[in-house]
Amino acid sequence: MIFRKAQIDDVEKIAPVFISGYNINNIDEARNIFLREFNNKNFLVAEENEKIVGFVSWAVRDLPKHQLAELCRIVFLPEFRGKGYSESLFREMLLDINSFYLSKSLKVRKLFLLVHASNVRAQSFYKKIGFLHEATLKDHMYKGEDELIFSMFFNHEKKY
Repeated sequence: MIFRKAQIDDVEKIAPVFISGYNINNIDEARNIFLREFNNKNFLVAEENEKIVGFVSWAVRDLPKHQLAELCRIVFLPEFRGKGYSESLFREMLLDINSFYLSKSLKVRKLFLLVHASNVRAQSFYKKIGFLHEATLKDHMYKGEDELIFSMFFNHEKKY
């Protein structure tokens, strides 16, 4: 499996992965989401035999000096789930995040994410790789569905 930064022309290959893991109705919606998010998030893709089989996206939150990053999305096609690929892609994402912050003479202080309270499988994965449940947002995205904030803290001194 190869991990690399996504390119805008990956849209056709990445759209089916969006559909496989998110509440997305059709290929056009998946394409539009990727194109909309591409300019304000960092995407890494997982490829096997030139087919995109998974991806992760992350974003700097607030100003770089605050040393915060958000894991926005991580997903693989169903046939690639449960085989350790997400952990490998997550490690690649951490390298990408660290590279970004080092280019600013900073270090990431906190990585966080939101996950549906009903998504127990994802929560289990996040706990396994070192995230802690930090807070719960009631009815945040959908009525009757809480969002959990999971965070991973890095022991670095603040720069501001």
